[in-house]
Amino acid sequence: AFRGDPLVRAYWAKVYGPEVSKKFAAAAELSPLHRMKAARVALPGNPAVALKEQLLKVNTSVLLACGELDPRVPREHGDAIARAAQSLGLKGAHLTYAREGHAIRREPNVLHLWSAVERFLCARLDLPPPPGEGPDLARTQGHTCTTHWDSAGLML
Repeated sequence: AFRGDPLVRAYWAKVYGPEVSKKFAAAAELSPLHRMKAARVALPGNPAVALKEQLLKVNTSVLLACGELDPRVPREHGDAIARAAQSLGLKGAHLTYAREGHAIRREPNVLHLWSAVERFLCARLDLPPPPGEGPDLARTQGHTCTTHWDSAGLML
């Protein structure tokens, strides 16, 4: 996760040890996303099959949030992960933000995204839901989110 950023690398080294911050294989042992990436690289054949195999191993809820203009992770990749998760019956949500790239930067979108993350984590960790019926509509007015799939009940 952002292994090129020196602050993130220092954090990972402090929390998980120096091996994890330097070696992809060590990080893969801890992170489901790294395991999925390693599987796509290591497994020959159909990438969609490799992705489904990894999602089966992870067997958890999935929250996908993608910028529709992301040059690093194209929207099609998020769509493929969402389709694979749905076909396996996993709970989750797939959100895309128009006019956003790899980082969600517009204030209404940032507030909307973090509201979704909060609701997702509360549901996943069996915590009480945040107050209110959904994102604060006054603060997220003008967001560009499209919800493509929401079996996690985020109410977006």
